[in-house]
Amino acid sequence: MAAPDTPVDRLSLVTEEQRRELLRLCAPPRTPLPDVRSALDLVLASIDRHPDAPAVHSGGRRFTYAELGRHAGRLADRLARQGVTRGDVVAVHLDRSVEALLAMLASWQLGAAYLPVDPTYPRRRVEFILRDARAQVIVTGPATAPDTFTALGTPVVVLDEADGDAADGAPLTATAGGSGEDSAYVIYTSGSTGQPKGVNVPHRAVVNFLTSMALRPGLTRDDVMLALTSPSFDISVLELFLPLTVGARIALASTEDARDPQRLLDLITEERVTVLQATPVTWDGILTLAPAHLRLRLALCGGEALTRPLANRLSEAASEVWNMYGPTETTVWSLIAPLRPGPDDEPVPIGRPIQNTSAWVLNPDGDVLPAGVVGELYLGGSGLALGYRGRPGLTDQRFVTGPPETGAERLYRTGDLVRLRPGGDFEFLGRADSQVKIRGHRIEVDEIASLLRRHPGVKEAVVVTRDDGSGNRQLVAYVVPAGLGAPAARTNESR
Repeated sequence: MAAPDTPVDRLSLVTEEQRRELLRLCAPPRTPLPDVRSALDLVLASIDRHPDAPAVHSGGRRFTYAELGRHAGRLADRLARQGVTRGDVVAVHLDRSVEALLAMLASWQLGAAYLPVDPTYPRRRVEFILRDARAQVIVTGPATAPDTFTALGTPVVVLDEADGDAADGAPLTATAGGSGEDSAYVIYTSGSTGQPKGVNVPHRAVVNFLTSMALRPGLTRDDVMLALTSPSFDISVLELFLPLTVGARIALASTEDARDPQRLLDLITEERVTVLQATPVTWDGILTLAPAHLRLRLALCGGEALTRPLANRLSEAASEVWNMYGPTETTVWSLIAPLRPGPDDEPVPIGRPIQNTSAWVLNPDGDVLPAGVVGELYLGGSGLALGYRGRPGLTDQRFVTGPPETGAERLYRTGDLVRLRPGGDFEFLGRADSQVKIRGHRIEVDEIASLLRRHPGVKEAVVVTRDDGSGNRQLVAYVVPAGLGAPAARTNESR
């Protein structure tokens, strides 16, 4: 990618006319939200409206909305007996599964936040996350070794595979005394200091996100959405909860399905999937094997930069294609763009703000920049996270007060360089720091370098990304062994 234009300095402040135009494009009028206290209320409304409708298909297992609610309600009783209450954190040490979804819903019933912990993470990282988040209880599966969490001293609930209709289960209910500012989930992302950081996302933000997505790009009761993302990746929030708020059905991919494009294609056909969300690298794998007759209603792409050739291929496989952009700190997707086929050298926009979201381009001095000028993207509105769990200093660094043109609202510094096109779409141009994205996951290369430097055999380390020529990005570490002065003495590659 070519180096972006240098942001203008204080001599190029926007005019009054430009301010009015920016306010129209960057901060659209607010949209009233449903009168609910939590995202769970949206799911409960669907259970009430469609109790016998299919909610989740997972392999050979089928769950109606009522059955899903009863299973989650029964698990909520188990968690309550472990002392889980409002404001607590429930660690969900499960891969994508019906059981993981039940644990999330059960946590919300009790007013607790769920903390997704990928079972494939290294044990040291899992232990750090669980200690840092101060989880009240850990929900895991029977395949987990009994001594996995012994050193933590945290209660463990082993959740067997859900079966039957749970007729004797207590129904899922709304939490008593909850607030939209209560935490809905905590997701850990990469950190430049060598330690992951937990993003604390409130129900207010999740409700805004889900209600906005239900309208645009839109999801209906007739849709079937494929859920293929690990719960530890925040785009899973759309796949697991958006269908449940509109009465649609979830087709839940297994871990094996998610790793194999052909198995995904078979699942799409078998379950008659109409809506699929994936990162560009996953889409590329699917489209490479897809039959000519594959036709989805809606294809959503996000997590990293989307190229125009891939966007054009998606347009051949779906009636609607949308590019999605957003960091975890602003609740999954903040900007979205409907796409049409275009020339291969035409940049793909990252879109316009979703409802109740503002997006501003600022220079290093914090001044608002006009359309066409490159600067850092700042996001505000209802989607903002509460901050980083247990890290007030870092929260203050990244969540800041905007300049007067923004109404001095609270904004999140994305670290992404963008420019606002005259028509109102934003265009992504690169990063202002060392963060990269690989297969949709945010990676702080400084975190990896920091960890490498802690090894007694390493004097210095630098980590960069490299494209293998086929569009597959990988991490490359250049290491100077302790006792040697020559740089880049050896190379370690991580795929």
